[in-house]
Amino acid sequence: TVSSTINIQDTVTVTTSPANLSIIVDGTTYTAPQTFNWIVGSSHTLNTTSPQNVSGGTEQVWSSWSQGGLQSQSVTAPTSTTTYTANFTTQYQLTTQALPSGDGSVTPATGGYYASGAIVPVTATANAGFQFTNWSSTGGSFDSATAASTSFHMPAAPTTVTGNFSLIIVAAPTSTTVTSN
Repeated sequence: TVSSTINIQDTVTVTTSPANLSIIVDGTTYTAPQTFNWIVGSSHTLNTTSPQNVSGGTEQVWSSWSQGGLQSQSVTAPTSTTTYTANFTTQYQLTTQALPSGDGSVTPATGGYYASGAIVPVTATANAGFQFTNWSSTGGSFDSATAASTSFHMPAAPTTVTGNFSLIIVAAPTSTTVTSN
């Protein structure tokens, strides 16, 4: 008698949304999408790095797998053709600055990344002898452009938020001479 074992394989595609980001399958890094022929019932690991594709003031941050679960997880090869998708959210860099730079400071610190529509608390603090004037930005909007502490609504683009300051001008006292006849 001749005994033989037949290993049934199925096609599995691992991809990303948006496309062409890095995935890690069974410990090896690939650029998505990648197709594998796995033996049904075999165990495999899926993972990805986050953030990635950081350039020009944008980055991609892992948010979920199409089948649910943690960023790094084990899956069992299915009995039918399957696609696993790592979903990412685009985040944009927020640059903050005080203008003139020596007149005050702005928080949060420059360089953070936020999703479009994120509400970011911003605060401007004037140095001695100066006062906060208003907010300006290269995109997005403020709840109040004239309040030193307000909320900024992040646009779908890298953005610069500026806290504008001015010198406090104190009027010199004037003397008045009153004469009587």
